[in-house]
Amino acid sequence: MNWNLKFLVKHSPTSEKNILEFENILQTKIPSSYRSFLLETNGGSPLNNAFDVYSPTENLTLYTFIISKFLGIGVKDDIIKAYKIFQKDLPPYFLPFAMDNFKNFMCISLKTEEIYFWDYQSTLANPKTTKEKPLFLFVAENFEEFMEKLYYQKN
Repeated sequence: MNWNLKFLVKHSPTSEKNILEFENILQTKIPSSYRSFLLETNGGSPLNNAFDVYSPTENLTLYTFIISKFLGIGVKDDIIKAYKIFQKDLPPYFLPFAMDNFKNFMCISLKTEEIYFWDYQSTLANPKTTKEKPLFLFVAENFEEFMEKLYYQKN
């Protein structure tokens, strides 16, 4: 799949074996488009780094977020480590796959394939309130749609 994505820092692609081991940890399959992304890029710091959260009912952009890095398998910013650390704080079958400069995360639902922004720093600041109402914003129907929304913006 052609992601039309340039990287400031790029990791070596991962292997099918590493993905199968990762899926074994998750106890489920990852979406095929995200699998392709890991096999081709395995994460890194993207040049196409911004995306908007749009409200169709209000007909406006609510937020613009900047991705600082995509997590990969067996790299410094390892997705397996992130999953193990944050799994207790996330809804079932949510997987953090990218982060912004403030250490908030992009998550993919392994059940629906939908993409969400997780305002993790607000969760840390006020855990009692956010335990009842986690701070997740819907971003895209799936990984492909999310990747199509990325565009270049200076940090």
